[in-house]
Amino acid sequence: MKCPLCAKQARKVLTSELRNSKGRVLWCEHCDLGILEKQIADPAAYYSSEYRKTHRNALDEHTPKQIYQNMVNYQASRLKIVGQYAKKRGKFLEIGCSAGQFLSHLKGKHELYCEEHDKGCVDFCRKRFGVKVFSYLDNFFDYVAMFQVLEHVKDSIGEISYARESLKPGGYLFLEVPNLYDSMRSVWNNAQYNKFFFHEAHNWYFSEKSLRIIANKAGFEVVDVQFTQDYTFYAHINWYFTGKSQNNVHLGMRIPEIGAGKFHSINEMNAQLGVDTLLYAVQMEYEKILSENKVSSNIFMVLRRPV
Repeated sequence: MKCPLCAKQARKVLTSELRNSKGRVLWCEHCDLGILEKQIADPAAYYSSEYRKTHRNALDEHTPKQIYQNMVNYQASRLKIVGQYAKKRGKFLEIGCSAGQFLSHLKGKHELYCEEHDKGCVDFCRKRFGVKVFSYLDNFFDYVAMFQVLEHVKDSIGEISYARESLKPGGYLFLEVPNLYDSMRSVWNNAQYNKFFFHEAHNWYFSEKSLRIIANKAGFEVVDVQFTQDYTFYAHINWYFTGKSQNNVHLGMRIPEIGAGKFHSINEMNAQLGVDTLLYAVQMEYEKILSENKVSSNIFMVLRRPV
């Protein structure tokens, strides 16, 4: 298979087992990019109807309200990084906003816009948070966010080029993708997690190197790169000993950082979650180690449209 970034052949097979089916992911050693061999023919149709049937964060997640309730309190790392750059009130677009679990935290701080294939989620965001439905305009937005989106699209360079043109000069794109070097693959070497990690809904598997190549080709400046973690240390232990995700939850429910969502102190968090202070400290240290070694579950890149 030809790599879309360098046009060289990607030959090494990363896996022949996907989460729900057979299928191969190939690897371009030049760009450090994983490529799903058989990609979804019509992403817009797939994500507007089929995706939620087999890919949910929890078994009880069937409606936009349930998606929102399950994920709204797990946005701390995103909010922390975005807050460092989106300091002034502006027009803020989230592409692939799901049920508004991130955007809802910005209500009253920015003028909010959304783009999402799931029409039910769009209606929920519009009615619940007053989010405006996106219509493409050049040089319009101050900020654009794409969280766990780029791995799904057919043309990754084209997608963020599209985002760049919608930004004002000097505007920021906040980009989060799964990390090809997730520690459960690269350090723990867990076979069951490897099968869980690779699945038919992800066309691409990014490293920091491949993501930088895409950003540069799309005409962005790379301002910041951080490595963030979804799964807790205890979820990793569970994977190691049982080969399964914790509590049948597809996305590991990380312990929220203090000050995020409804938790404002360690005591308050302990009272509501029953999490011991020492265990919380262990989790924070574990996330720090993963981040420093660039093997956490996500890569978070802040890009800037040149002035």
